[in-house]
Amino acid sequence: MKTILVVGGMGGIGTKIVEELMPKYHIVVADRVLIDENKFPNVDYYKVDLTVDEEMVEFANKMSYYELYGVFFAAGIMLPGNVLELDYNGYMKTMNVNLNSVYRLCQLLIPVLLKEPKSHIVMLASHLGVVGSYNLSAYSMSKAALIEFAKCLALDFGDKGLMVNSISPAFVNTGMLNSAIGKFATSKKWMFATGGLPKQRMNINDIVKVAHMLLEQESINGSNIVIDGAYTAR
Repeated sequence: MKTILVVGGMGGIGTKIVEELMPKYHIVVADRVLIDENKFPNVDYYKVDLTVDEEMVEFANKMSYYELYGVFFAAGIMLPGNVLELDYNGYMKTMNVNLNSVYRLCQLLIPVLLKEPKSHIVMLASHLGVVGSYNLSAYSMSKAALIEFAKCLALDFGDKGLMVNSISPAFVNTGMLNSAIGKFATSKKWMFATGGLPKQRMNINDIVKVAHMLLEQESINGSNIVIDGAYTAR
């Protein structure tokens, strides 16, 4: 059975992706914290800190034994603050988790993916990587770079059968978003950050369906699919 790796598979969107893909694929989950390894008994779980290169290398070596067909990158953090408010450590943590770990794992896993005639990478970016944001500079930068990275990979490896795309959803009810809202609670800028619609949320099932489609199609490559309820149309 073909294997799909979900990096950040214990998070809100990652968990939904696992549920969606389980009936058809063998699923491997990699995450920094394994909350409930018994929730999906047929899933292989690996504890991997995406800020530690040695752990990523060790994990990638284990993945070489799988029939790896696709990778979905869902891990991410959101630390509020403009350039004067978020310290450099916070900036680097954001970039390491949201972007640098994806780059490193792609270095390690693309040779495994290329063993398959057709393979896929899908990256979870953000609508805030498409447009600017208030008080989320590091997060927006990391997601914008992720969108561009997907395009570059698509050009570099598309002729070898690897298709790479990104998805940019707007706000979804996840633990990461709720944590950020708590930190923004006393700031009027949160209203600007959410486009004046702090209660607007995307349906997580729509994101999952698009991810599933991208992992099974043969025509879309180097694209960024925005699911934002017209947020970026403003």
